[in-house]
Amino acid sequence: MVEDGTISLRGLKADAKVFDELVFDVNSAYFESHGAGDASGGYDYAKEFFAEAYRLAVQEAGGEQYILSAVMHADERNRALSAQLGRDVFHYHLHVVYVPVVDKEIK
Repeated sequence: MVEDGTISLRGLKADAKVFDELVFDVNSAYFESHGAGDASGGYDYAKEFFAEAYRLAVQEAGGEQYILSAVMHADERNRALSAQLGRDVFHYHLHVVYVPVVDKEIK
């Protein structure tokens, strides 16, 4: 992005963040309860939820061109809620890594 002129590092302070991350974390029980009407057990609701979360991340980043990666995974089990409900409940995470950009006029 620097090489093609999309962004500039001019005036960047030594302690400035070169990239940042947004993490959307929701447990599978939420999707099951909110998507209870669909045959997928909440999967379709989860897909819609994370698609909307990604759109929000793009808006926050200032455009999709500043998104470096977006990865969704469910690798952590919620022990307390799993014990309470008597079944496995997982945390679904969407990690969005982006370049924080400030638009400013150079005079």
